[in-house]
Amino acid sequence: MAKLYPSRVLLAPCFLCIFFSLAPAALAIDIDGVQAVSIDQPRVNVALRWTPTGDPLTVDISGISTFNIQAFLDTGTSGILLSKETSDLLAVTKATSGGSLVTFEDVGVAGSALFHVSDPLYVAIAPSNAIDIDNPTTQLTVYNQVFGAIRTQINPESPSIPMLQGLDIVGMPIMAGKVVVMDPRPPENIELMNTFIYDPGTPYTGNVAAPGIPTTNHHVELSYGDFDRFTVVTPTGAEGPALSHNPFIGPNPITLIDPSLPADDTPGITVAFEGASTEGSFLLDTGAQMSMISTSLADQLNVRYVAGTEGTDYPQLELFDPLNPGAPGTPIEDQFQATIGGIGGVMIVAGFNLDSLLVPTMEGDGFNYLHAPVLVSDITVKDPLTDDTLTLDGIFGMNFMVASANVSVTEIRAGAFNWIVFDEPNGILGLDLKGVPEPGTFVLLAFGASIFLLRRIVRRRSA
Repeated sequence: MAKLYPSRVLLAPCFLCIFFSLAPAALAIDIDGVQAVSIDQPRVNVALRWTPTGDPLTVDISGISTFNIQAFLDTGTSGILLSKETSDLLAVTKATSGGSLVTFEDVGVAGSALFHVSDPLYVAIAPSNAIDIDNPTTQLTVYNQVFGAIRTQINPESPSIPMLQGLDIVGMPIMAGKVVVMDPRPPENIELMNTFIYDPGTPYTGNVAAPGIPTTNHHVELSYGDFDRFTVVTPTGAEGPALSHNPFIGPNPITLIDPSLPADDTPGITVAFEGASTEGSFLLDTGAQMSMISTSLADQLNVRYVAGTEGTDYPQLELFDPLNPGAPGTPIEDQFQATIGGIGGVMIVAGFNLDSLLVPTMEGDGFNYLHAPVLVSDITVKDPLTDDTLTLDGIFGMNFMVASANVSVTEIRAGAFNWIVFDEPNGILGLDLKGVPEPGTFVLLAFGASIFLLRRIVRRRSA
């Protein structure tokens, strides 16, 4: 698995719009207008400590002391990843075993990604909108969610892409046993979205600045996949970084290569294009600004790369005739390209708009995304002991949950939800759909937007 790479984008004046309709009870709710790239992703404030209530690791920069780390909160990342820049500035020590540095590898079919491992740390979290985030006298109350002692991954190198430098990610070990509340509305007003981590049962306050856990009107059942088997820790027997399972909309994909796991009937996502449809299990990835499907799922929709274009600087997709697959296909209209990276390097991939992408809900209706944009790319991992490989069916990214823009950033659309609630203990994604006056009618939400510089992270993790 991998993370999408960053870009800086200057947004011109525009209107943020979304159309959605509510069909009769038990029928899918249509959501039309989602664009390829999310405007924002969840993030939190982080302080690192050597002890649960000790002083945070601090650095002095030009006479100013700081200990705050702004990190992305990423359900698609199995661990906690510190950048080389952050670990160097805060003097995070690296773990050793038998006199050698401990290393951690994510293994993919195209190669491996190597990380160092930290000594045990306490990771303290404050909400994204917290104030007084660099005050050592209040840090114990501001950073009030504490995890540890746990080992993190440390990027051994500074990325060549400037906007990836200093990138810190907190993944599933921070969300295990917790409820994550995301308020996706601020990006529509050109602000960063608000993200909170709560203990289960925290009551809703109605205070936007500290909401507690709100009630949501739709719920998506999740499964969890454990990807530990696709990693290697060296030296043998050394303790690696903290890892935790990742959420999927659909069955646990690990069951495909491990028959000892229990059967999983979690409903998956249904995608359709030009009369063909198929179902898959999609990683719920808050660290992905864009969504994708595998080449296998695309093939089931009669979509493939034009021969000789995959892996080039200008990949192209085509629709082929399944009864005559050897014949040239028809170029797909309105396709787009994006740069992604992960295990094995960086590449440009193509994307297109599905006719529909249906996310099932526990209420029995589901969200039917019309003209849903997806990239076509494989995220494949390999078990280093058995050589078993697994390719994910797809990635359900933030563009389907918050305000989104097209790749050229000439059009921006508002998100369809008031709240996004990831309930890790119960395996549920809660989505609070914005109100619609009457079934079957359309609502236009329009917001004026001024020119602003959006610092984006379109990235994929190595996993």
